[in-house]
Amino acid sequence: MRNFSLALIGAAFAASSAAATIVPFTEDFDQNASNWRDSGGQTDAAWNATGSIDGGAYISTPFSFFGNAANDTPVIVRGQSNFGSSNNAFVGNWITDGVALMTVSVRHSAPAPLTFFTRFASPANFPGATAITFAPVLPNTWTTLTFPISANSPQFISFE
Repeated sequence: MRNFSLALIGAAFAASSAAATIVPFTEDFDQNASNWRDSGGQTDAAWNATGSIDGGAYISTPFSFFGNAANDTPVIVRGQSNFGSSNNAFVGNWITDGVALMTVSVRHSAPAPLTFFTRFASPANFPGATAITFAPVLPNTWTTLTFPISANSPQFISFE
């Protein structure tokens, strides 16, 4: 079992919109896990009051790579509309709502560097798009990852 931690330290947006997406928005997990869940989506992620990249709160979840194939892309933590994650502040059409960038800070305790990805999808879970980080994240180190929200971003490796 390895521990994975997440601190959504910010999301930068180009413009505000009347749609459901809240712009700009930062999930700081200051009171609880904000309905973010573990890999299976059954259990809320663990809430930690202090210790994130900025010293504040963050969420974490254990995950075992046992049984995963090499180069597998397991889901570690979920924020979904049907869970009400972050009071659905992330729900909406990010492209038309003017979202330009998402940043997230991660930390893990695996014995080797890991590459992280994020998948942005509709509430029905399809269609969606997947973006990856190109540089592996070192273990036991908070690392901020940035995902430009643009069809031209080389980080997007799939569009459904």
